[in-house]
Amino acid sequence: MALLPVAEALARVLDGVAPLPAEQVAVADAHGRVLAADLAALRTQPPDAVSAMDGYAVRAQDVAQAPAKLRVIGEVPAGRPFDGTVGASEAVRIFTGGVLPAGADTIVIQERTERDGPSLTVTASSAIGRHVRARGLDFRAGDVLLPAGRRLRDRDVALAAAMNHAAVPVRRVPRVALLATGDELVAPGTAPAPATVTLAEIERSAGSTAKWFEKVTTTIAAGDGSRQPSENELAGARYQGRVIAETAKKLHG
Repeated sequence: MALLPVAEALARVLDGVAPLPAEQVAVADAHGRVLAADLAALRTQPPDAVSAMDGYAVRAQDVAQAPAKLRVIGEVPAGRPFDGTVGASEAVRIFTGGVLPAGADTIVIQERTERDGPSLTVTASSAIGRHVRARGLDFRAGDVLLPAGRRLRDRDVALAAAMNHAAVPVRRVPRVALLATGDELVAPGTAPAPATVTLAEIERSAGSTAKWFEKVTTTIAAGDGSRQPSENELAGARYQGRVIAETAKKLHG
């Protein structure tokens, strides 16, 4: 009997296979899992205009001509906004990630300044918006940044956390039971002999969790007793693994 083409065999195996149900997992446990639904941002990032550099928040019109003399009226470390307003000829010391104070519209980096107590000399002009990360520059609440069906990698998990998701919907991991036959197949942990295939390779290629492995031994008879499997027999074992892997992908959705 002729062998089925790979495409037709896969089509038969996958016929009727449907994605597994979704479950919620903590974002810290989501690496390698497959999203079951689109993931939209729950927050805007950055939530406010912030400084991209260490320096001074000022009004661009006050530093259009350099040098310019300003008075420092406060300080903005990251996470502690300034509750005042920057007025004419005023400046606020600001650090990277600090929220741009009201009234300021640009940042002068510290390397372009000279300070003596509250007195500040700006040695180079700075245009409106210079060194400012605008509100929502990265993304805005409601933006879909991770689509359903995506297998989550390191950067995806980090993005989901930045989007303010404590948990994410993912497809349940398939549990696959294998009944493998053939002397060329060995159990995980077994020292493989020449021309053997470790069952763990099939499990890994499927991206699934195998709950149990069992070996059913067969003997290949030859004129002088047992023999090593042929290339065709090894190809059949690898073909099994490919079918299992494709099935697991469809189950993941």
